[in-house]
Amino acid sequence: MKLAVRRSQEVTDRGLVFLVFFQIVLRTDEQDLVRLYDLHNFRVAGYPLQQMLLGVQYEGGPGAAPGEAQYRSPAAANARDALRAEQAVMEGCRDLLATFTELRDFDDTSEHVFEMADTDEL
Repeated sequence: MKLAVRRSQEVTDRGLVFLVFFQIVLRTDEQDLVRLYDLHNFRVAGYPLQQMLLGVQYEGGPGAAPGEAQYRSPAAANARDALRAEQAVMEGCRDLLATFTELRDFDDTSEHVFEMADTDEL
């Protein structure tokens, strides 16, 4: 899996806006897992995987924690919000990779968990 991240800033009529564009690119074997296990709606930071494959743009907004905004400018708080969204997407990608591994490795595996004692020993 590859996660493409592109950050930008724009001046709009609402002021300075911080944008982050995310797009996931899957390898062929990962695409096969998505089809086989119907993972199109698997959530990556709240976005369906199908949408992340096409690309998602996030606009950093007033997401500063209470009390945090008083020490930063609104622009800095908006940038921090956009970076938090980026961290959430990266964590969602790690979760997706773990899911791929679990699904791929589930078949033809066994594990010895415990043994029953002979009834004579009880």
